[in-house]
Amino acid sequence: MGGMSLGGLVSGLDTKALIEQLMAIEQQPLNLLQQKKSALNTKNQMFQTVNTRILALKGAASELTLDLNLKARKTTSSDTNVVTAKAGAGAAASSYQIRVKQLATATTLSSSGGVGKGLTPADGATLLKDVKGTAPITSGTFTVQWKDGADTTRTATITVDANADTLDDVFARIGAATNGADATSDVTFAIGDGVSPAGSANKIVVSAPNAKSVIMGAGSDTSNFLSALSLRTQTLSEGAVGRDVMSANGVGVTQMGGPIQSANLATAPAASGTFKINGVELSYNAATESLNDVISKINASKAGVTANYNALEDKITLTARTTGSSAISVEDGTGTLMASLGLTNGSVSAGKNAMIGIIGVNGFKGDGTDPDSAYISSSTNEFKSAIPGVIFTALKAQAPADSNITITVAADPDATLGKVKAFVDQYNQLVDSIASTTAKGQPNAFDSDLRQITDRIRTMLARSVTGLSDSPKSLVDIGIATSKDDRIHLSLDETKFKKAMDENPERVAQIFQLTETDPSDSKKKIDRGIAAQIKTYLTNVGSTDGVFKNRDRSVQRQLRGYDDQIAGVTKRLASTRQAMVQQFTAMEKAVSRLKTQQSAFLSQISSLGQG
Repeated sequence: MGGMSLGGLVSGLDTKALIEQLMAIEQQPLNLLQQKKSALNTKNQMFQTVNTRILALKGAASELTLDLNLKARKTTSSDTNVVTAKAGAGAAASSYQIRVKQLATATTLSSSGGVGKGLTPADGATLLKDVKGTAPITSGTFTVQWKDGADTTRTATITVDANADTLDDVFARIGAATNGADATSDVTFAIGDGVSPAGSANKIVVSAPNAKSVIMGAGSDTSNFLSALSLRTQTLSEGAVGRDVMSANGVGVTQMGGPIQSANLATAPAASGTFKINGVELSYNAATESLNDVISKINASKAGVTANYNALEDKITLTARTTGSSAISVEDGTGTLMASLGLTNGSVSAGKNAMIGIIGVNGFKGDGTDPDSAYISSSTNEFKSAIPGVIFTALKAQAPADSNITITVAADPDATLGKVKAFVDQYNQLVDSIASTTAKGQPNAFDSDLRQITDRIRTMLARSVTGLSDSPKSLVDIGIATSKDDRIHLSLDETKFKKAMDENPERVAQIFQLTETDPSDSKKKIDRGIAAQIKTYLTNVGSTDGVFKNRDRSVQRQLRGYDDQIAGVTKRLASTRQAMVQQFTAMEKAVSRLKTQQSAFLSQISSLGQG
């Protein structure tokens, strides 16, 4: 019988159901505790929700204590393409006549010359596979089409073998293919000498003295010969009859993508080493890094420059990140890469400071006779100290005959109006939040702490500002008050407010933000302005010792108390259940023994009757 399971199989009773019913009665205290805990938690959460509205109103009040918002300024420019301005709260309302002489530029340092080996007429014997173009030349065919002097369209298809042909081989093949009925219209290719035509050094020159047009390349081309030599999109049109066309980019110039040791530099650098730019040391490895890698390394460093490669000129250029007349220093360390790139003795273009003139400032007249000393200089295009509170930004240099630009600084009542609207809206949302939270039937119905907050703020809003003797001296005076139809919410009379701003913006600012030194303690300030008072009050309300934090701490203590009680009751219930199970199990065992004894007794009686 020791293995008997509880279920009333012997007694005929549903003992499991009986235990659950009895435990349901025992569990009622636990349910009550859980309900109380849930109700308290809900009540606290609703109470704390009001704090989000408190914080929002405090933020809106804080905005109305700042000069930036109460004494906002707006600026206009008679030509925003030349110069613009921003004005802070301390800027005087005025207008200024501005002239922009020059914009700030950055210092640049460029390679002293082309840094690649370049291409000369003597390189005609170079195999195509070894020509350093924009890409390795591939075998195949390319097309040259032209109109001869008789306006007849002619086409030549040239076959090249990159592994066997030299440049001279291909040039001769072009000459032979274009030597048709009108020999004077032949198209010829040659390596430029840099003298004739001008700028032809390191480039392929196409000549067709009497042809009316030449088009190089077709969609059917299978070799990249023309594109690798930067000729694919070059054309010689009728308007250029008798003139030459050259490669768009140099040929035989620096190769930026492969290892530095294969970059086709005129002067090969040391295999590896270091260099410094503006005192920042960097390293390179000619076997594993490309010049593009080096440029990226420079640009990511703290050297204060950006590096780039000009394929047309075959030069590396360093540009200072900041404008103004600052120098760029370059030196090789254990390597020779900077010398190989022509930067240690490179060409410097010094940056310039921006220069503007303001009539009446620094003796500037703006009549075209002013010396440079009358202009104000800045290393950037921003001028922050020329006029207190105003920042001018130069955008375009003016020609001597251009007119001066007028910058006007004026009050910006719309900016202040927007902040006041936000304040009124946040106050009304707080009033509604407290009203709904303390309404009859709600967990926090008639909560005195919340009602006190509303009463205190309403009192502050209705006060006149202490220390202001004449009107306006209250929010009502400038159009902020409750209405006859709604004594709860604030409303804003925009017309009245703007009129007050136009007539006396300083007084409007005082109504919101006025503070005075405490006569008894010079280190303390006394809030007089409405927004200043509300900000301070709500800061205290939301502080560590404020009502919301104190209430939450109290509730959390109560919730922990409930948790302890729930844990104790839960433990007791587990013991009670275990005891019930043991008792019913013992009963089942007892009933089972009785039934066994009954069966044995009946069996004996039956045996006596048979005898």
